[in-house]
Amino acid sequence: MRLIRHGVVLNAFMICVAAGCDPAPALQSSPAAPAATKPAIADSHPASQSQPANTSPAVKLLSPGQGALRQLRYTPTVGEKQEASLTIKLSTLPQPKTGQFPGQVFPTLKLTLANEVQSIAANGDITYVFKILEGDALDTPDAIPEAVKLKRQLAQELVGLTGVTTIDNRGIIKHSNLTVPPKASNSQVQILLLLGEALEQTWTMLPAEPVGIGGKWQASVVTYSNAYQAKLEQTLTYEIVSMDSHGMKLSVSLDQVAHHQDLKKQGDARRELDAIKGIGAGEFILNLGKILPQMAKMSVESITRMSAEITGRMEPVEVHKVVEHLLESVPE
Repeated sequence: MRLIRHGVVLNAFMICVAAGCDPAPALQSSPAAPAATKPAIADSHPASQSQPANTSPAVKLLSPGQGALRQLRYTPTVGEKQEASLTIKLSTLPQPKTGQFPGQVFPTLKLTLANEVQSIAANGDITYVFKILEGDALDTPDAIPEAVKLKRQLAQELVGLTGVTTIDNRGIIKHSNLTVPPKASNSQVQILLLLGEALEQTWTMLPAEPVGIGGKWQASVVTYSNAYQAKLEQTLTYEIVSMDSHGMKLSVSLDQVAHHQDLKKQGDARRELDAIKGIGAGEFILNLGKILPQMAKMSVESITRMSAEITGRMEPVEVHKVVEHLLESVPE
């Protein structure tokens, strides 16, 4: 009987790792988890503990490209409004070697977002307000129906949350804040973490130098924007496929890596991250007169290896996760 219980707890822990959540609700009662700093939104929870902030990104030109070179800058106008739908699909792949995790499909999250440009400073800095208009979980084949209902309820409870973000005209985040309600549950905070991660991976930071067709640059950042507040090194590489006077089409790749590090204890239980390795690929269509992309899709596949103290002993956990983000502007 003890072995069966141990297996149930371990499996619950692995499901939470895959879903990007903190496994505390499945294991023990605990306070709501603190939210994390995001490049596109920074969650500020009154109950948050102190934590590292994401570092400023380093943007490096790899190749200027060919033809007429153009300096890329975001150029929205004050009062510019935009709505977009964001869909997040999450699944895990089976682990036949370990037999620990059979693979699972999680409910697809869909949010409708809106922003409005509030001000533009003399130096080009852009401040805009951000709002969640709608939240839903879609009926997802192979997902547990009860999980769909729960995620739908959690997403709907976040409708109306607002925040303020300031970026420079190259898309570098200078300040961002979204206040999470004081009574927000751990699960609601995790929905916001998924939102922040999606916006992070569909955001474009522009190079300082002029570029043309085939122009390529990288944006690298050390981020703590994940459920475990682990130090994660992330690099996005952008390449211009086509461009016109309004914007461009980009081919985008993503690399992420985290090395061995101790994680914050969950209650009295120790946790250690052994490694995260992820790669992604996507396609963005930008209109530089808008804040959000006209379209951005990104698929990221990652393997997380960690150890956690479960029923009194350290257990290895490995999860192979696939996340698909699709951000589409709503036609005006």
